[in-house]
Amino acid sequence: MQTKQTALLDFLGQPKMQFTIPPFQRVYSWEEKECGDLWDDCLKAGRRARSHFMGVVLYAASTEGWRSCDRLNVIDGQQRLTTFTLLLTALYHHLLETGQTVDGMTADDVAARFLLVDLDGQMQPKLVLTYLDRFTLYELIVGAEPSKEHSQRILDNCAFFKGKMGESDFDLDVLWTGLKQMLLLDVSLSGEDNPQAVFESLNSKGMSLTTGDLLRSRILLYDREHPGDELFERYWKKIWRVGHACIPEGVKSSDGPSVLVECWITSKCRDMALIHDETEIYPFFKTLLRGEYENSLPDLLKDLEEFVDVFNRTDVFREDALKDRAEWVKGRMGSSIANYRMFGTAGH
Repeated sequence: MQTKQTALLDFLGQPKMQFTIPPFQRVYSWEEKECGDLWDDCLKAGRRARSHFMGVVLYAASTEGWRSCDRLNVIDGQQRLTTFTLLLTALYHHLLETGQTVDGMTADDVAARFLLVDLDGQMQPKLVLTYLDRFTLYELIVGAEPSKEHSQRILDNCAFFKGKMGESDFDLDVLWTGLKQMLLLDVSLSGEDNPQAVFESLNSKGMSLTTGDLLRSRILLYDREHPGDELFERYWKKIWRVGHACIPEGVKSSDGPSVLVECWITSKCRDMALIHDETEIYPFFKTLLRGEYENSLPDLLKDLEEFVDVFNRTDVFREDALKDRAEWVKGRMGSSIANYRMFGTAGH
C-alpha cells in the first residue's frame, strides 16, 4: 500500500486513466446537504486561496484496462469523486452556455481532461459508476435526455451545482481557485492486497452500507457457473423495483430495497434472536445462505423472489412483514451476540 497527497484535479485529470466503481460498492448516495458542504468548502478555499483536505481515495489497479487506457478500481472515496465529477459536469455546461474559460480551458477542454477518456477511439466517461448511476452520468456529460430508467440523485445533484452557478453573485474565478485547492490522500493498493477484503474491512469499521447494498454486491460477484449479471437481471431488478414502490413512511427511497430484503430475512430468522439494529441483519442472511441453501445463491434468490411477489401484491402481507421486521430489530444486543456464536455468523 502506497500513500501520497495529491490535488484532486490532478488525480481526476490523469491522462489515459479511467476510474471504475467495483460492483461490491454501494450506489451513489450523497444528497443536497453534502453537495452544499462541498460547494461551500470550494468557495471558502477559493476566497482564502488555502488548501482544503477532502479525505482519502483508496484504489487498486484493474487488470481489465483498455489498450489505450489504464483503469483504477475505487474502493473508498467514490462519493467524493462522484460529487466532484458532477460539479465539474455542471461547470462544463456552464462554460458551454456562457462561452467563458478557466485557466485558458474551454468547456471542451474541461470535458476532455476531467470527464471523458478516449478508449480505443471511443469517448467514454472518465468515472464509471454502478448500474443506473453509470448511464445517467454519461447522459449528463454528453447532454442527452435521461433514459426511462435513470438515477434521480445524479440528476438532482448536478442540477444543484448548475443552479449555484446560475446565481447572480456566482464568481467563476473563486470557484476554480477553490477547486485547485482541494487535496486528497491518494492510497494505492499493491498486488498483494485483496480489494474486496479491504472494502469489507472498511465496511465493518463504519462504512454505511445497507443490507441491499451487500446483497447486490453478493449477486454481482457470484461464481462463474452462475454469472452475476444474469442473477442481477433476473432477481435484483425486481427487488429494486418493488422495494422502491413499497417504501414505508419515514424510510429513504434508496433504503426501500434493503427494507424489503430485511423483511424476508426476518421471516426466516426472527425465531433465532432479537437484534439491536438493522446493521446486524446481514450476518443472518449469510447464515441462511450457508445453512438452509447450502451456499446456493440462485436457490436463495428464487425463494426471496416468491416472497417479493406476495409482498408486492398483498397489502395485509406487506403490512405484517414490515411490522415483524420492526419488532425483530427491537431486541437486545446480548441475545444477538449469543446467537451469532451459536450459528457461526460472527465471521464472514
